[in-house]
Amino acid sequence: ITVKESAPDNSFEVILFAGTENVVGDPIRIVISKGISTADDFMKIRENYYGYYILKNDIDFNYEGGEHTLFTPFPVFYGVLEGNGYQIKNVMFDTFSSAKDYGLIIENHGVIQNVVLTTTISFYDDPGKEIRYVGGFSAVNYGVIRDCSISSFGYFFVDNEGSYVGGIVGMNAGLITGCSNYVTIFGNKFVGGVAGYNQGRIEYSVNARNIIVREASEPSETSGVVGFNAGEVFSCGHLESIFVGIHDYTISEYEDAEENSDS
Repeated sequence: ITVKESAPDNSFEVILFAGTENVVGDPIRIVISKGISTADDFMKIRENYYGYYILKNDIDFNYEGGEHTLFTPFPVFYGVLEGNGYQIKNVMFDTFSSAKDYGLIIENHGVIQNVVLTTTISFYDDPGKEIRYVGGFSAVNYGVIRDCSISSFGYFFVDNEGSYVGGIVGMNAGLITGCSNYVTIFGNKFVGGVAGYNQGRIEYSVNARNIIVREASEPSETSGVVGFNAGEVFSCGHLESIFVGIHDYTISEYEDAEENSDS
């Protein structure tokens, strides 16, 4: 084990060498970083996706000038993001980019816990982009998302038949536990309050906003918690309504839709 100090940010790097007694394998690096206090600090996660990051206060992406900074999702994350119950506020995803997946993180392999994601900003997909996975915290989760929530006066609107949309993640292949969604979601087919597609485990989580589904040429895969489910869902709840078969919906008219009798 080798420990290297890093003077500029008071972090340190632990290097573990895997392998046998006589053969040293590739190094595994884990960086323990200082706390995150600003939006600029948060963006420095890009410098090391294996770090241990701790929010010290609320992080607001709406700077003092009143202009939102477009947020490009982190492509991957293997570390720990400890939110301490603080908020990450006013994240605006750059939907004009070439990305087809959206969330704070595209692929989460690490641990995200005790984070509150809040915004007044809606996510609206660019027609023709063929967006695949959309979730507040991660497009695709292979790791653990624990005791997190997302809320918004806006909405997620993704009108692509091949997309998977959820308040917490687009697709889950890991563990989601103790999470809550407070974002209204408009989707085409595969829509869930927590995850659009689940092949992992979701437990003790709740959806507390309406779900509206276009239901295109085939029956939709939609429920209050999970859209298409190929995994485990345990002790979860859905507190609002599901509207299905809305072919020409607008944001202001969804409440007039016929409520799905199976919700």
